[in-house]
Amino acid sequence: MPTKTISPLPPLHGRKITATQVAKDVLVLLAKKPKLMQFGHFGYVAPIWPTAQTRDEQAAAHAAAQDFKDVLLKEKQLSCGVCALGALFVAKVMRTDDCPFHLESYGRDEVSTKLVSLFSDEQMDLIESAYELYGNQSEPGSAAAFGAKFKAGKPRLKAICQNIIENKGKFKPEKGLKTHASKKISS
Repeated sequence: MPTKTISPLPPLHGRKITATQVAKDVLVLLAKKPKLMQFGHFGYVAPIWPTAQTRDEQAAAHAAAQDFKDVLLKEKQLSCGVCALGALFVAKVMRTDDCPFHLESYGRDEVSTKLVSLFSDEQMDLIESAYELYGNQSEPGSAAAFGAKFKAGKPRLKAICQNIIENKGKFKPEKGLKTHASKKISS
């Protein structure tokens, strides 16, 4: 009998998943599963296997897995290299169980397909610009200027998610963050 894995995310109790909820879920995952998401240049979402695990062991975990969430909850040493969209993707599939697991990375098309019900293409572009610092960082109100206020990936992601929460599911870089929220985001 397979062991049951418990999600670190609180139950929705029948509520529909929203962009605001996914942003909150990212913050929960960062707090409760800090090793789950790693920040750097991995693509959108890339599984990072423990160095002791062989390619055959990875393939066996992949073959036994039913979905992405299943692997993330069962493989304790596995983490994912993510960007902002990748973190939102991870949070969403942790809720919906509707994504097959890949041994290799997930690209923009796969990530966008899972997020399009929550964020428009324009919103995803703004989120990506803020996280990756694409665009004019000196232009007040721009996504890149918003992201440039945070030196590293994790606090930048937290700020993006907090902005989405404060703006009822929309990323609005021109609104910045409420003063009390920006003081909390440091690591």
